[in-house]
Amino acid sequence: MFGSHFSLKLSRMLDPTAARLHGYLTYIGKKYPRIWQRLERLAMRSHSSPEWPPTVYLPHAAVFSALVNPVALKLRQRHVSQELLHDIALTAGLTSWRLTQGIYRFDPTLQEAVWPLSVRALPVQLLDLMPAPCVYIEAKAGVAWLSRPIYGAFIYREYDFDHQCELLYILLDQGDPHMVMAVPIRLGLGTLKDGLEAVFAESRKVMQNVPSYVEAESYQLIKEAVEPLISCLMYLCSENADYLQRKPQSVTHKASGSQKAAKAAKPPQQPTVIEVGQAVGRKMREARQQLEASTPTGTGGPMPFHWRGAHYQVYWHGSKKQGKLYPVLTLKFGFKAGKGSQDADVPRPAVIHKVMP
Repeated sequence: MFGSHFSLKLSRMLDPTAARLHGYLTYIGKKYPRIWQRLERLAMRSHSSPEWPPTVYLPHAAVFSALVNPVALKLRQRHVSQELLHDIALTAGLTSWRLTQGIYRFDPTLQEAVWPLSVRALPVQLLDLMPAPCVYIEAKAGVAWLSRPIYGAFIYREYDFDHQCELLYILLDQGDPHMVMAVPIRLGLGTLKDGLEAVFAESRKVMQNVPSYVEAESYQLIKEAVEPLISCLMYLCSENADYLQRKPQSVTHKASGSQKAAKAAKPPQQPTVIEVGQAVGRKMREARQQLEASTPTGTGGPMPFHWRGAHYQVYWHGSKKQGKLYPVLTLKFGFKAGKGSQDADVPRPAVIHKVMP
């Protein structure tokens, strides 16, 4: 059983999600002995002569070279097995996530508002504000694919040497390291729209010879899990994001400018749950309760209530003439009951993000 991959004592100490993800690290570590040490050395060497963008911790090509001997692989077979491709993606995500081991757990009320928001028009530069090289975001309750629940996703940046482009990798967690599913999204110079549409196009090619119900489930997966998880990621990148960011004991993004320190730092011994939107979610519930309390009685029941006009808003800072424009993202929403509406009074803490010019 998968639980045997980590000690019973540790699993009792950790949050259930933290224990499961710690088990993923242990699973890869046992399958490929000393892999984390090899990847750490590779990351340190790459600092002196980087061959990929600073937003990528270690690309799949580098992870591949650490997992197997390419010369021996070429002698044995002419193609990489599906199992190895799966392990490359999982190991690449885990080696980036291992630096911080943060689990971002959203307040249910806030996540309900953020989950359906469109991200297609958002600029890809916002991803430079990710709080860590790889984040794990817990999914909303009830999300599933082919009757298997999706608990969350590892999200990290990848670099494709063949096409000379960056990708956003979504590793959907279905509760077992063998069931982690990768969804790569190509990042261009504009918005996320082209990358998401390319995912749909690629899915149509792959799904030509599968049962129709699997094809339908796959489209539903992208719409109801992948895009919403990216929306949650974008909230973490927003100016008014409500969460307590830990001090970078082992962080942070190479894009933050402290890449050498980040690579040299020792990873934490166990994952940490980071609560997201606790203050905002509480204010949202209070606003709803106040509105419901003020609703006239005798109307046959409470008036319909929903969040009104929830959307992401982008504005640009910097100088266009000097070529140093960078985007700033905020989440805006109000609420509505019946014909009346008003802005939700939610706290918006000031946040200063360091952005590379």
